[in-house]
Amino acid sequence: MKSIIIHLMSYILSIQELYTGAKRIISLVSETFAGNETVSSIIAAIEPVLEGIEDGLSRQRASEFTPALASKDSNRDARFILLRDFIAASTKIDEDPTKHGAAIILYGIFEETGKNLHRLGYANETAQLNALINRLEEQDATDALATLEATQYFAELKASQRGFEALYEEKVNTEANRDYPQLRQSQQALAGYLRLLLININFLAEQSPETYEPLVEELNMIIVELNTRAKARETREENEQVEETESSQNDDL
Repeated sequence: MKSIIIHLMSYILSIQELYTGAKRIISLVSETFAGNETVSSIIAAIEPVLEGIEDGLSRQRASEFTPALASKDSNRDARFILLRDFIAASTKIDEDPTKHGAAIILYGIFEETGKNLHRLGYANETAQLNALINRLEEQDATDALATLEATQYFAELKASQRGFEALYEEKVNTEANRDYPQLRQSQQALAGYLRLLLININFLAEQSPETYEPLVEELNMIIVELNTRAKARETREENEQVEETESSQNDDL
C-alpha cells in the first residue's frame, strides 16, 4: 500500500530545517498518540537529541554572526508585533462587520499559534513563526487578510522571516562544519528517529484513515513545506556556485 504520509526528504534538510521540522511534527502528534507506547517511546528518544541540537546551536550564537542575527531577529519581531497588534485593534472596531469578522478569524489564528512567540529563542521562534505563516497562507486566512487590507503587513513579515532564516542557515552550516562536528551526528540520529516516527504513524493511519485524516493532512502540509524549502535552498546554492565558477573563469580570461 502506498504511504499516505508524504516522504520527508531528511537527507537534503539542513540541521536547522530538520530541527524546526521535528519540533513542529512532535508538537502536532504528541497529544494524539499519548497512549500509544511505540510512538511515545520514539518521541521520548527524539527529545534528548533535540535538546542536544538546541544546546549546540545556542553555543554557536556567540559568533561573528551575532550582531547581524540580532538585527534580523528584531526586524521580524517588529513585523510580527505590527501585524498582530493591527489585527487585535481591528477586532475592537465593528463599524464594518465584514472587516470585524476577518479580524476575529485572524486573531484566533494568532491565539492558536502564539501571540507572544517573538519572545522565544531563535530556533523555537522560527518553528512557531513558520507554523503561523503556513496557517496564514490558507485560503480563509488570505481572504481575511485581504479584507482587512493587511496583506502587505503579512508579506513583510514573511520576508523578514526568510531573511533571518537565510542568515541563520549560513551561520549554522559554517559553524557546524568548523566547530561542532557532534551536531552532524545528532542530525543523523534525529533523521533516523523522525523517519521511524512517521513510518509508525503512517501504519496507524492506514489502519484507520478516517480517524487520522486531519492529522495526516497537517503532517503532509509541514513535510511539503520542509521539502520545498530545502529544494529551493539547494537550487539557490547550486546557482550561486555556477555564478561563482563563471565569474572566476571570466576573471582568468
